Amino acid sequence: MHRHRINAYVLLLGLQAGAGPLHAGELVINFDTGSPPTMYAGPHGEARGIYPAILRRAFERMGEKVAIRARPFNRLMAEFLDGHAAVGSLVHSPSRDLSGDFSSPYFTENVAVYYDAGRWSGFRYDGPASLTGYRVGVIRGWSYGAAFDQLRHEGSVEVEEVESDAQNFSKLACGRLDFVLAPELAGKKLLDQPRYAGIVAAPNYLVSVGINLAINKQAGQRELLRRFDSAIAEMRQRREIESIVTAELQRAPLRNERPSCVKPQ
Repeated sequence: MHRHRINAYVLLLGLQAGAGPLHAGELVINFDTGSPPTMYAGPHGEARGIYPAILRRAFERMGEKVAIRARPFNRLMAEFLDGHAAVGSLVHSPSRDLSGDFSSPYFTENVAVYYDAGRWSGFRYDGPASLTGYRVGVIRGWSYGAAFDQLRHEGSVEVEEVESDAQNFSKLACGRLDFVLAPELAGKKLLDQPRYAGIVAAPNYLVSVGINLAINKQAGQRELLRRFDSAIAEMRQRREIESIVTAELQRAPLRNERPSCVKPQ
């Protein structure tokens, strides 16, 4: 057997083994922990939310065993790059495309810009460049589209990273951030809480991005990804994804991240 084939086989074993007890042959797929209702950690560390639920249903259709787990983003990416696990919700970027094979997008995530309407009553959002010079809250490790990522790389925005959308909204509510970037579904869930009265979303999205399943290239799983795409297409035809979204929106918890400072008057 050629060396590169041996390496690919060893990597595939890693994807199937992961860390912790699994049943033989299970593919390990990780999701981030801090963005309900799309993905978050359950009480026993299991992955919950819209994205994990979609993947569970797709792999059931495919007849494939899968272990779906919640991991902090840095660990999630480390296990992906090492070949120990796939990522169930990865956005394309040039560096990630070098390391992974991607499915077609199975969901479109609209990322909104949130701010305190009273504090920024005259603010008009006209695109990522409108955030130049401000303090912007993001989730650690996430990509927010090429335009914002470039501003961040140039140092044109002051970015502060946390582990969850709820933490960012707490900081925004007490004036420790100027703006927060968050998925629209997560933002709507948080804005149901009275403590965030006055926080609004800009009328235009920062970006709309495709959410993909990604597997380390060396595992050689393009055929599995093709089958996954077919399963997603069948689910769309049967409107199963819409049903999953409705159910998970009702199921997702409200995170209690109370503002830890007095909101400026």
